[in-house]
Amino acid sequence: MSMLTGESPARMGSDHHSVVPYGRFEVADGYLVIALHVGSFWRGFCRAIGREDLADDPRFRSTRLRTENRDELLPIVQGILRTKTRAEWQTLLGEADVPHAPLLDVTEALDLEQIHARDVLQVLEHPSAGSIEVVGPVVRFVGEATAPLRPPPLLGQHGRELLEELLGMTNDAIDVLVDAKALSLPEEGEGTVSTNLEGSTL
Repeated sequence: MSMLTGESPARMGSDHHSVVPYGRFEVADGYLVIALHVGSFWRGFCRAIGREDLADDPRFRSTRLRTENRDELLPIVQGILRTKTRAEWQTLLGEADVPHAPLLDVTEALDLEQIHARDVLQVLEHPSAGSIEVVGPVVRFVGEATAPLRPPPLLGQHGRELLEELLGMTNDAIDVLVDAKALSLPEEGEGTVSTNLEGSTL
């Protein structure tokens, strides 16, 4: 809810209610996000796209005017951005000190240089699936050790110890449930993963 008007703002997608241009824009080979929330970024953006005339256009000289004339400005910006690739715009916008970022899919995001440099992707040995690659802790603190990663458990892998610790059940009582097929526990050393969602999750 707006504290000035008392009304909830309408949905804008990736756009911004009071900053234009802002959000996701299509480029020649994908999408780019830009955030021109101060005048210096807007002027730098105009230089980067080769349209310095837009910075002096009376319709777009201030944040308020750009917001009021959003419907005129956004098609101009979008038409220009479609003419180059993400990499080309990243170079130009970076040189102009304009806040921007490429919109990546999961594969592209996991292949970023900083992902590899920080060893975010880690390989674990799973009892049935073998070597699997997982995303490790991405938030780390200097001087603090992160918790060791373990592979996801098999269906029922910790069922016995949970029943013992949380419910105080004895091994004999648990065996009765297993024999009655009321509870599914993997045999010692068993390496199968069940995908039966109707079975027990213990």
